[in-house]
Amino acid sequence: MVHHDVLESPRGATVQAEGAGPAFVADVTALAIDLRRWLATGARSPSGAIVAWVDHGSGERAFDYPEISGYALTHFAGSGLQGDDLELEIEAGLAVARWLEGLIDEGQLAARKGWDGQAIYNFDIAMMANGLMTFGGRFGHRRMVESGVKLASRLADQVGQIGYLPAIDEDLSTTSRRSSWSTEGFAHLIKPAQCLMTAAGLGLEGAEEAAAASISKGLNGQKSDGRFETRVGDDTVMLHPHLYAVEGLWAFGRATSDKSVLDRARQATEWAFQHLLPSGGLPRYVNVADGSVGPEQFDATSQLLRAAVLLELDVDLTPTVDRLRAVALPVPGQGRAMPYSADRELVHRNAWVSMFAAQALELYCAGSGSSLDWRHLV
Repeated sequence: MVHHDVLESPRGATVQAEGAGPAFVADVTALAIDLRRWLATGARSPSGAIVAWVDHGSGERAFDYPEISGYALTHFAGSGLQGDDLELEIEAGLAVARWLEGLIDEGQLAARKGWDGQAIYNFDIAMMANGLMTFGGRFGHRRMVESGVKLASRLADQVGQIGYLPAIDEDLSTTSRRSSWSTEGFAHLIKPAQCLMTAAGLGLEGAEEAAAASISKGLNGQKSDGRFETRVGDDTVMLHPHLYAVEGLWAFGRATSDKSVLDRARQATEWAFQHLLPSGGLPRYVNVADGSVGPEQFDATSQLLRAAVLLELDVDLTPTVDRLRAVALPVPGQGRAMPYSADRELVHRNAWVSMFAAQALELYCAGSGSSLDWRHLV
């Protein structure tokens, strides 16, 4: 939700707001609004979907992305805009929802067309489901909500059958041929607890129990220092899924008022914050065996900023905010977009980074994570 002033929070917000005068807050707020505007205009495909990214030099769109289209619906559902800006987001959201509903009706639930043998990733299904339920619920579209619950019920059924949520729905698709955190890890599969709790609130039987089981399975991979094992047996912690775990814990903790879960999320966020780069950004990975780190990555950077506000860390977030402000890409007539990385050769206006950053900056300006409904965490 976009706020134009700084609110008070019991922990951490005074540090975040320190030195952040009205002009600074206004500038950060303007960036968040610009990012929202680009997402509702420049990130759209003729199909109605949200694309993964747009090449900043050529303007060429990448592929239509079901997972990120689901994120977009959650993003639009949580909008605090008014007037024409809100209408623009509603228009974009309706187009996205129609596209996703078409995929569901046709049984085309693969991560994306022509990739990984058309494997169906449960994480992606959860993001689609949460978007349909939240956007449909806010703007009064019953069929969207029903479509989202239908997807969520498939996740709950899998948990009921095997006791946890697997990475791939192998009953409906082929096994993935990839070897990565998204196929051989459980940290990121904590975040679908949000979708399951949203469905539980809509009356889906067994959804809350499935969410709790997903939390339990994921927490088995959290180490004593707070870090998550993002791929089973791997010393390399990928910060993007590590923070997905944080987000799922926060959503579940807020939904159930479970302080112990929120404490585990805070511990994981504090561990990630220790690896902030001198630039104010976060690296792609940290290898805990040899101390090496990956290149700067702005989805993880935005996630860290957001998590730090949501969990009220007592840290100075100004360098991270300044880093996001510095790398934002101007898009004439459409606002601004966020790049995926600092790579100067391949500069992309990235859809999910822009969503994460917009929400993180909005929360930073609000000064408190309590301003965000857990269902609307992108």
